[in-house]
Amino acid sequence: MKNVFLLLVFFLASNVYAQNFYNQTGQSIGRIDANGNMYNELGQSTGRIDSSGNVYNQMGQSLGRVDSSGNSYNQLGQSTGRIDKSGNLYNSQGQSTGRIDASGNMYNALGQSTGRMDAPPPAFTPFAHPAVRFNK
Repeated sequence: MKNVFLLLVFFLASNVYAQNFYNQTGQSIGRIDANGNMYNELGQSTGRIDSSGNVYNQMGQSLGRVDSSGNSYNQLGQSTGRIDKSGNLYNSQGQSTGRIDASGNMYNALGQSTGRMDAPPPAFTPFAHPAVRFNK
């Protein structure tokens, strides 16, 4: 589930603005730059995200994608979960796995803090990525 969660978080933050991610103790766990390039806590490249929601590893191999409704898929096209307009995260069986609030705080399904991303600028919503257009 950690990979699905990070895939969604990285996707939602990509191409909006540069973003840093932290665990619940405040240690850096990675970052993404304004071009969609992802880096681990050591500053090493781990992959990239394009503006269509496709996610690639550092070798350019597809890891998956997130569609315009917030659904995520692995490289085989199998569902791995989704995120709704309110920031709630679900696994492929539809079970709640956590949420991201408007301030960038991340929580597990029990409501416990799992980390945060940098405070977003005013009027930011984690769903402002150009590839995310939720159905109304």
